Amino acid sequence: MNMTDRSTESDNVEDFVIYKMAALIKQYEKVQRLDIANVLQDALDKYIVGEHEIEFVDGWPHIVKEYVKWD
Repeated sequence: MNMTDRSTESDNVEDFVIYKMAALIKQYEKVQRLDIANVLQDALDKYIVGEHEIEFVDGWPHIVKEYVKWD
């Protein structure tokens, strides 16, 4: 049996970053801080397409690795 035949533990776990970022975006939209919500949405979009990684420190998102696209 190779790795593609096995189910990994992470297959059953939702991505916390996406959940937390979406919650923060909604929170800032609710209080009419669209400037912050837009920046968070941009970071989330780039995370989803793999342009960078996000970690949370004290509840705040931090971009920890940004990938450079070479044309």
